Amino acid sequence: IAHEHGPYRKLWDVSRALEGLVRHVSTHAAGIIIGNEPLLESIPVCRGTENDLLSQYDMNALKDVGLLKLDILGLRTLSIIDDTLRMIEHHRNIKLNLSEIPLDDPATFKLLREAKTMGIFQLESRGMRDYMRKLEPSEMEDLIALLALYRPGPLGSDMVDDFIHRKKGLVKVQYLHPKLEPILKTTYGVILYQEQVMRIAKDLAGFSLGQDDILRRSMGSKNYEKMEQMRSKFLAGAHEAKIPAETADAIFDLMAKFAGYGFNKSHSAAYALVSYQTAYLKARYAPEFISSLLTGESGNHDKISQSIFECKKMGIKVLPPDVNESTDVFGVTADGAIRFSLSAIKNVGFPAVEAILKGRAAGPYESLFDFCQRVDLKTFTPKMLESLIAAGAFDFTKTSRTALKAAAAKVFRQAQVDQADSQSGQTSLFESKAEAPKLSLDIPEESPAQALMAEKELLGFYLSGHPLSEHEWELEHYVTPLNELEELPNGFEMRAAGLIRGFSKSMAKKSQEVYARFTIEDLHSHVEVIAWPETFKKYEKLLGKDKLVGLKGRLDKSGDRIQIIANEIIDMNDMAVKWAKGVKLKLNVVGMDEGLLPQVKAICEKYKGDAKVYFHMQTTHHGLMVLEAEGIKVKPSRAFFNEIYGILGDDSIEIEL
Repeated sequence: IAHEHGPYRKLWDVSRALEGLVRHVSTHAAGIIIGNEPLLESIPVCRGTENDLLSQYDMNALKDVGLLKLDILGLRTLSIIDDTLRMIEHHRNIKLNLSEIPLDDPATFKLLREAKTMGIFQLESRGMRDYMRKLEPSEMEDLIALLALYRPGPLGSDMVDDFIHRKKGLVKVQYLHPKLEPILKTTYGVILYQEQVMRIAKDLAGFSLGQDDILRRSMGSKNYEKMEQMRSKFLAGAHEAKIPAETADAIFDLMAKFAGYGFNKSHSAAYALVSYQTAYLKARYAPEFISSLLTGESGNHDKISQSIFECKKMGIKVLPPDVNESTDVFGVTADGAIRFSLSAIKNVGFPAVEAILKGRAAGPYESLFDFCQRVDLKTFTPKMLESLIAAGAFDFTKTSRTALKAAAAKVFRQAQVDQADSQSGQTSLFESKAEAPKLSLDIPEESPAQALMAEKELLGFYLSGHPLSEHEWELEHYVTPLNELEELPNGFEMRAAGLIRGFSKSMAKKSQEVYARFTIEDLHSHVEVIAWPETFKKYEKLLGKDKLVGLKGRLDKSGDRIQIIANEIIDMNDMAVKWAKGVKLKLNVVGMDEGLLPQVKAICEKYKGDAKVYFHMQTTHHGLMVLEAEGIKVKPSRAFFNEIYGILGDDSIEIEL
């Protein structure tokens, strides 16, 4: 390559010149620099994208020139917690102090073990929920450990599974020396925290606090030269403590192995505490917590949709907006339902919401006409009024939305004239009172489908129902929820399903063949899908607006947007038949009732199909054993799952796709 006249010489020279240069400028979300003189006199600075002042030195160089960098992190979750506490005090007359709540609350840990963690700080992702079910946390130490484990390093090794197996007693916890037990007992013998490395060095080799920290930093940064220097000191200190050289060497190797993955426990504990607090509020005060969550996520339709779906699963009613009940935030009614916010309705801005609340101060609105007479219409438009009607904000009148919408423009114009006359003094001069126009009550009510579409248009999601509600079970078990696509890597081979929206066909430039581009929408989110000519030709009959489909494809995140390149498309109703290859039934044979297996067999024979059945049996002496149930095949359906859950418990089944 380095040959003077070789073809890569120029590339080599340019690369050498670029090597080590700063690739791009980025802003630390929470970094603040502090100096004892104006920063302009200490470091080069520049302006960021939002005109904020940025250092042109990186964080390491800042330290070298004697400046202090602090990370002051702001968490939206803290605001949500604060709002929840205020709502609890307002609605339940309970002044809750989070510093005094029990850290071993059974309801909270039940929620965590069942991975019902939508809205819970740091515990929402699909991967985290999977590990939550596996770990089954039963105390705060487990939660602290899980947050420390859920990082690329430990996840890329066997460290997480090893930790879980040790907690469950599937792997015996052993210590290289008795002095390690009090240090590693809470993490089942695994060196997980940086503080544990420092404590081992102190207790077994007599390290000072300064030496502890040098060891921690050298291991964390994998500075092998420094680590070998510290090994000599560790062995010398262990020798003085009468620890055999061979044992001391093995302990240092163990520290070196895990220290690269080591996490700061104080950081993990602080985050775990916030996670626990949000879980406690959800477990004990769900309406107030989710209401605060909805307010905090205003404007993020996908997040709000997830929260409303969670309310449905928890049996919490979410009521439509109401001009007599709603405010500018999501609220909780006396009977524990959540009332939708006025400010979350499309086309209704804050000035209009403010006018509604001001007009309501004199008493509840009696009708659409009364509303228009009392609200300052300078902040309103007929379009806003129609949006309020379509969103259900006038359902209290017991008049159909279609009749109200038909009369809205006329009522609005008359109210405008009346308000103008009142302000000019003409109303008081003639002492006349405006009369409400008669509403056409013979106009047929809109269909449920039309009402749902109006809600979708105005709120960004379906509130009173969802076209996919009857397919909720299949969407949960056979495909990846569309709101989790951001967590998956580019090129990920996946399954998705939903309702087709925005369907269009185009002509491929090169082949001049037709391909399709469409959006699929599930219960939580939506994504664009492309079916290139070969796929489109094969599955054309299944594609079209409002069709329900399941699809296999490749996740494409190469551009600014996320999309799926489809390679197989089926009818959503066929997912259980065409995709399910097997069913795993999880059993713990320790103390198992002898009549349990015959019951399982009877259920399997009741739901015959093409999916094989495998028993994943947890034993004391042989660990996990996997056995295929010969001659038994099932169709994994909601009814089949419910019957199995009844005798084996929740999370006892897994579909093999």
